[in-house]
Amino acid sequence: MWLRVTLWPLPVRWLVYSALLAPFLAGYVLVGGYPDPAESGR
Repeated sequence: MWLRVTLWPLPVRWLVYSALLAPFLAGYVLVGGYPDPAESGR
């Protein structure tokens, strides 16, 4: 029973983190500041 209580908040945390980071990631991609390893390596 305690396993369910401790493991349940994990998906909720990921949903909150993704919701908070989504606008920032979208902004970086739109502005073109997203670090592309293929382009930086050249």
